[in-house]
Amino acid sequence: MRSVGGGPCRHDRQIRPDHRSCVDSFFTKMGAVMMTRPVDIIVPIYNQFAAVKACIRSVLAAGIPNGASLILMNDASSDAALNAWLREMTVSDDRIHLVEQIENKGFVASVNHGMSLFSDHDVVLLNSDTRVSGDWLERMSACAWSHPAIGTVTPFSNNATICSYPLMVTDNPLPEGVSEADMDAVFKRMNTGMSVEIPTAVGFCMYIKRDCLNAVGLFDEAAFGKGYGEENDFCMRAKAAGWTHHLCGDTFVYHQGGTSFGDRQKKRIAHAMNVLNQRYPDYPALIQSHIRENPAAHFRWAVRLEQLARASTPKVLFISHNMGGGTERYVEELISALGDKMLPFQITCKEGLRVSLYFPPSMAAQPLMLHVNEDRALLVQILRQLRISQIHVNHILGVPNFLLSLGNALDVPVDITLHDYYFINANPTLINPEGRYCGHLDTCDADCEAAYPSPAGFQDAVDWRQRSRRLLNAARRVFCPSRAAADIIHSYFPEVTLEVLPHLDVEAGGGFPDVVRKPLSDDAPLKILVLGAISREKGADILEQVAMYAAKQGAPVRFHLLGYAYRALDASVITHGPYAYAEAVSLIHEIDPHIVWFPALWPETYSYTLSEALFAGVPVAVPDIGAFQERVSGRPLSFIFQWDADVTSMLSLFLDIRDHWASWDPDAGGRENRWQMPPQDGPRYQTDFLLPSESLPPARLPEPVGPDQFAALINKQRGVLAGDHTGQTKKERVLTALLRLRNLPVMRKITQRIPFHWQRAIKRRLSSRPVHEYMR
Repeated sequence: MRSVGGGPCRHDRQIRPDHRSCVDSFFTKMGAVMMTRPVDIIVPIYNQFAAVKACIRSVLAAGIPNGASLILMNDASSDAALNAWLREMTVSDDRIHLVEQIENKGFVASVNHGMSLFSDHDVVLLNSDTRVSGDWLERMSACAWSHPAIGTVTPFSNNATICSYPLMVTDNPLPEGVSEADMDAVFKRMNTGMSVEIPTAVGFCMYIKRDCLNAVGLFDEAAFGKGYGEENDFCMRAKAAGWTHHLCGDTFVYHQGGTSFGDRQKKRIAHAMNVLNQRYPDYPALIQSHIRENPAAHFRWAVRLEQLARASTPKVLFISHNMGGGTERYVEELISALGDKMLPFQITCKEGLRVSLYFPPSMAAQPLMLHVNEDRALLVQILRQLRISQIHVNHILGVPNFLLSLGNALDVPVDITLHDYYFINANPTLINPEGRYCGHLDTCDADCEAAYPSPAGFQDAVDWRQRSRRLLNAARRVFCPSRAAADIIHSYFPEVTLEVLPHLDVEAGGGFPDVVRKPLSDDAPLKILVLGAISREKGADILEQVAMYAAKQGAPVRFHLLGYAYRALDASVITHGPYAYAEAVSLIHEIDPHIVWFPALWPETYSYTLSEALFAGVPVAVPDIGAFQERVSGRPLSFIFQWDADVTSMLSLFLDIRDHWASWDPDAGGRENRWQMPPQDGPRYQTDFLLPSESLPPARLPEPVGPDQFAALINKQRGVLAGDHTGQTKKERVLTALLRLRNLPVMRKITQRIPFHWQRAIKRRLSSRPVHEYMR
């Protein structure tokens, strides 16, 4: 017998067509399960001893069924130890047949030779850097023979371009503690007997039916001799002849990648893609369309969910609005800080009745979008299968009652963190129509109602608090990020136990640095910086008024805004625009202010922007309201002013500060002002947030969510998931245009005549998200 590609070769235990009785005897020893047609498992080999050994041992450990043979095509490997081991394996195990090329012919010649050994056998091309598990071959054969038009079958893998899991076109590492056998078992259990058509097979593990091979011919050795692209060319020829290619949903084969024929692939890839594009101009579009449509998404979701369900790590479900801001930042920081101790899931509420279920960042998965009414049972089923161990509610704005009752549905405890005062009367900042804190208990509800009418279905603030009280009393723990916030909330809910737990930025960051005061010459202005997205209640108007008054008076002070205001401000405020949280400290240092001012007119519960200033180590001026005063207690160069001070009082304060600065001698006592933060009492996130592992729900529930259920859900949401490529909804595009129009100098005086509550109502009707999330 000679090689199909020509040239000499050597066959140990050669299989010849005229020796059928020997072959039948060989097949009889292989196992009890017969294949639909005999199958040759062809493993092309060129060096890479360790990978080859692992591959062959995995095939033998999985068991070779009746009707199958293992044929090793050694393409003149230069590794003497590998060659000796292959011969030894052939001698010691009569299930293995070795074909040794005397000269290296390349991948395509090797597999063509192997596929030519038996003209009536199906074949599986199995890369030497793969590892198989269980009855993988029977499942692939069953898939191939499930329809007469199927020509090739490819299993899922961690590294198989369009057949990769969990992400396509990605080399996905196996999850920690999960073997390829574990992964394959989940695919088998969740996607039994299922497949989906794909545009091309992937050559790492490719089942080819003999009828297809006979009709289409062997791989094109002349064009793809050393390997890469040959299976794609074959599949395009097969497609033209009426054959289809399928992804086997119930089989997973591990693929190491980059080792079968070394790493010298770039030139081969470029050549192969050039040939493919010339022969099949629509090939790139076919692949891109498949990636975009992801027709096997339901298989991936079924496996992903079952994988997560089997994990013993505590699983926490975070529930919140989708309006971003400090609440979103808090959840992100909590997930980042405790990511090695829990698997986080998030539900955020979209406009209307849609909710988005987000999965742990490590899964790199798109969110699932569900309808509160139509998909209620499915959502509960998903969460039960995941074995959610605790729920953490971070806001109830726009959150349907059904989601707030999930603790009962899942029989798990619920914690609540109060990021603002929404539970009191649906007014998150407790402001009146003028944007100022309405702090008197006897008038607060009426004033807040005028600014934020009670949500539909509630008569008034008292009625609203009845629901809030039920939620708070049912919670296992209720957290407030500051004592000041807890005191305000406790005045409305005296029976609720509130635990003060500052946000994680300090706990995770290891505390704040000392305060550094920059020198100020006698003739230099005091540079005052305001941070963040500044609404009316955060002091945008007072900032502008003080800046304009200072300019009119010729006062030696200058005002900067790192962030943006709810409207365009006067030129006396130098606006630097939005910034990312991670850039805050460096940008503060770049602007280099003497002091950071917080002109808030409501009792903030924490203030992340204050944290940014404290991490920058700069002096601050804060109002005597909310969390500000307690957070800077004992801190040097931290000035506290009356929160409702008028324009002249604020300018007087800054001029007094400047006079103090100008008289300071930088050589007397040094520039550093040390600050020793008081120790944190009470609970801590790292030690007290998560439930102990013994509190997890049962390890297995009888009805996991299957691929058919996911297919129905994905088909329903596909248009929503695709979204708009700009990241904006149609309403947000309209809002963006209006905001840009409003900020034009020629429009400023006109828009100032439009009542603010009208402007706010229009903004909220068009989008609930913060402006910086969709307007760049």
